[in-house]
Amino acid sequence: MYHCEITSDLVPFENANPPGTDGKNLLLVRNDITLNVNYTESCVSLAQPLNGATNVPVNTGITWIENSGACGYYLSVGTNAAATNLINNVDVGEVNTYNFTSNLSPSTVYYVKIVPYFASGTTLTCSIYSFTTGIITTIPSCTTLLDPENNATQIPIDANLSWNPANGADGYYLSVGTTSGGTDLINNQNVGNVTTYDFTTDLPYNTTIYVSIAPYNAAGNATGCTQESFITEPQPIVIPDCTNLSNPLANATNVGIATNLTWNAVATAMGYYLSVGTTSGGTDLVNNQDVGNVTTYDFTTDLPYNTTIYVSITPYNTAGNATGCTQESFTTESQPIVIPDCTNLSNPLASATNVGITTNLTWNAVSTATGYYLSVGTTSGGTDLVNNQDVGNVTTYDFTTDLPYNSTIYVTLTPYNTTGNATGCTQESFITEPQPIVIPDCTNLSNPLANATNVGIATNLTWNAVATAMGYYLSVGTTSGGTDLVNNQDVGNVTTYDFTTDLPYNTTIYVSITPYNTAGNATGCTQESFTTESQSIVIPDCTNLSNPLASATNVSITTNLTWNAVATATGYYLSVGTTSGGTDLVNNLNVGNVTTYDFTTDLPYTTTIYVSITPYNTAGNATGCTQESFTTEMPVLSETKYGISPDGDGINDYLEIVGIEIYPQNKISIYNRWGDLVFEMKNYNNSDKKFEGIANKSRELGADILPEGTYFFVLDINANAQEALKGFIVLKR
Repeated sequence: MYHCEITSDLVPFENANPPGTDGKNLLLVRNDITLNVNYTESCVSLAQPLNGATNVPVNTGITWIENSGACGYYLSVGTNAAATNLINNVDVGEVNTYNFTSNLSPSTVYYVKIVPYFASGTTLTCSIYSFTTGIITTIPSCTTLLDPENNATQIPIDANLSWNPANGADGYYLSVGTTSGGTDLINNQNVGNVTTYDFTTDLPYNTTIYVSIAPYNAAGNATGCTQESFITEPQPIVIPDCTNLSNPLANATNVGIATNLTWNAVATAMGYYLSVGTTSGGTDLVNNQDVGNVTTYDFTTDLPYNTTIYVSITPYNTAGNATGCTQESFTTESQPIVIPDCTNLSNPLASATNVGITTNLTWNAVSTATGYYLSVGTTSGGTDLVNNQDVGNVTTYDFTTDLPYNSTIYVTLTPYNTTGNATGCTQESFITEPQPIVIPDCTNLSNPLANATNVGIATNLTWNAVATAMGYYLSVGTTSGGTDLVNNQDVGNVTTYDFTTDLPYNTTIYVSITPYNTAGNATGCTQESFTTESQSIVIPDCTNLSNPLASATNVSITTNLTWNAVATATGYYLSVGTTSGGTDLVNNLNVGNVTTYDFTTDLPYTTTIYVSITPYNTAGNATGCTQESFTTEMPVLSETKYGISPDGDGINDYLEIVGIEIYPQNKISIYNRWGDLVFEMKNYNNSDKKFEGIANKSRELGADILPEGTYFFVLDINANAQEALKGFIVLKR
């Protein structure tokens, strides 16, 4: 009944351990606090419906104003003045709402008495209230969470829900999720007429849980109900256990120097600190590195040969680091000693050119080498700069003086160790820079001149030569600083540039020319510009087919059209037909500014196709354009396998040879499997002249109706150079 919270200004527990751990987390027990609870033992008043209310919905419930000291309430309701014939002094518990099990009678006066009871056992004499019902029903009121309360924190993950009864509710829809509006935990579940919900599984740790409760009755669902939320307790975290190497195993020997580390995962670890050294407790290879939540470590370089490697791995999480973890070790393989391999220059690279004269040498290290002999000269095999000098176990050499300009420098490097010198090593060379030159001056347009107007669109550029330039970078655009026509192109050591296409009409053309040489690019060069001539618009010329060409024959029926572009055209009208001037295939279609047309269906075989193309622009349509034509191919008969079933169902009742009507001078001969001619016909046409499984030859060998089986045919086409077509027919009935 009574709820209180006592707070203290003492320091809270230092960590998540139980009280008394390591002499810390001391538990404070107070016996000097007295809690006095003040309340008044008094009756309560009706809050809904109000006393004397009329036209109250028949599905109403009863709500009263709570007495904070009450342990519960006795409720009486009736249609008599004593308020006893419906509910007679029923203990409804510590609530402030009561919902009837069925709707009240319409247009009826109801009497209500609510008597609180207290821990003292006091019995009060309380007033009787009344209200009168109407004939309407209303949707129920909203409700609120009772436990956990809205915005509560540190809620146990095994907590369940309870809420206040809603006035007029017959039941509740419940949604619970881990995001605002979410339903991933409970999706609008009808939990019935209860005010509690027990979750089947624990809630997630440290998560905001969003709860929506919608009371309902026969009139509908409560509206405008507010979503509430609470936050669950954080997950308890304990210090993780130690781990062990899984590869190499502790005390392993002859371990490869390229070996990397792996260890066993610790479930509660959030990461691992790694130390690796060549002495016990040493960190000269890896110094307490946080490698994250992984169980492998790849060394950036090979381990040293024949060395005991000491490894310490410390799992950690937010509770702290694992303690008492044992250092483990293993021993690497012994180094094989063999004559070292050769090496190569890494700077300058072999065959490099324009190398600075102050450049020094570096080369690639050879792991088995204990030193290097170096020879450098200005001739092949020469040693005039460095004569077979033992430079020791290094991979660099700094010349005491600058190298000569514009010279080929020859370098020979010979690695060595106690076994001997590398053999067969190739001499490498590079070429030093030429004597330095100075950055060139800028240049200017010589044609068109800067600020010129009415410049022809076919004009190309020329500019004044710069004596020290080795070439020029050119940028041309239609806006200041623009490069949409030429983008910083290296045009070489020339003073002209021919545009691949005409410039646009009536446009300011911006030109930047930057001379360059090996010393660098000219600086501070000014952009120049000129304006092209205005365009005069005239009716476009006609065009011609480019594919198929006019008068072409044997053109594929899948062919599409292409024609030559007309520079001044902004579009084309296209007509295509099977008669001169005809438009039965394409009727004066505006295809836009393209030079191709793809037919939606194949063209007809052996047909002259007539094409008219009319270019147009804003000045008008081209005039006097000539119609062109071409002839499509004849069909090629290639099918050699047929099947027929002359059973009168209208499907495959006869041998259909697609395209045979193109070759009227044909003859077909059909043989049975013994080579007997059973059918022969000229001018086969798939209609009145066709094979329906009935013999017209060799009838003395059997009935006119041929039996099921395989038959062979020869088809001669006299009107075409195509050879006789041979194949077989499978006859089924």
